[in-house]
Amino acid sequence: MGIDMGTDFSAAGPVLAGYDGSEGGCDALTLGALIAERIGAELVVGAVLPNHTARRFAEASVGSVEHDVERALEERARRAAADMPGARAETVHASSPARGLYDLATALGASVVAIGSSNGTAGRTRAGRTAHALLQGSPAAVALAPVGFRYESPGLRVIGVAVDGSPESYEALAAAVAVADGATLRLMSVAGSPVAGYWGYGSWGYGLEEMGEAAVDLARGNLDRAVAEVPPRLRPATKVLHGDVAAELVREAEQGIDLLCLGSRGFGPVRRVLLGSVSSAVVRDVECPVLVVPRSSTDHDPAAEPIDAAEVRAG
Repeated sequence: MGIDMGTDFSAAGPVLAGYDGSEGGCDALTLGALIAERIGAELVVGAVLPNHTARRFAEASVGSVEHDVERALEERARRAAADMPGARAETVHASSPARGLYDLATALGASVVAIGSSNGTAGRTRAGRTAHALLQGSPAAVALAPVGFRYESPGLRVIGVAVDGSPESYEALAAAVAVADGATLRLMSVAGSPVAGYWGYGSWGYGLEEMGEAAVDLARGNLDRAVAEVPPRLRPATKVLHGDVAAELVREAEQGIDLLCLGSRGFGPVRRVLLGSVSSAVVRDVECPVLVVPRSSTDHDPAAEPIDAAEVRAG
């Protein structure tokens, strides 16, 4: 049975790379190609063109200039796809890049939408308007590439995933397993810092030391249960982190992680990406690509059999 994921990795839906000829588009294309190769999916280079209403207005206003720009973007997308073995280009007219990529992802049954960061610090992510829009409702997992990823990418050698025992974190784990075949899989769980003072009432209260120990035990238990879901041949490494969840994940990402997998928040529309407080803080500024996985319509069954990356690809 395996872990049920919001994103349809099990059917190896295509990876859609949002491409507009910009540096961020090239970063998205690089990341999309790496993920597509790893999960055995088709790579689709997606270009969003102005919608028909805007195009008619532009043609009436500036003649053929808008039409020339549109044709140039289509040609760039075709050339980019031609440089990637097995890739193809698709274009769509939409009112915004985010809307166009959403529509393309839905029509294609995409498993992942790869996008680039807005202008920012080289080597770090920075979600712009398109990224923010997709991270709040994409029907597919969203992969955000750092600035300049096409120049600095070492490949997907180490896949990190944050687990906290929630169904959403198991969906992120399943995505990480699908991408981790041939790579190192690193599982992390954060033991949050207890607040100062006591928690509880009267003689049943717990002090800081007891709370800290309980948090570590909980994190270790989350890791043990997650490891039980991973095919033994992947031999996942585990690590308990201590402190603020988002800050610790960002810090750990700087220790050699090439792709960090996160789940969506635990409420909201199913089969849609929806950032929670942790994932929102992480994608704002982290030193590696981030893959945010949609919520599933089915809760995870801890008694389910471990998943296998080969089964994920075969369906």
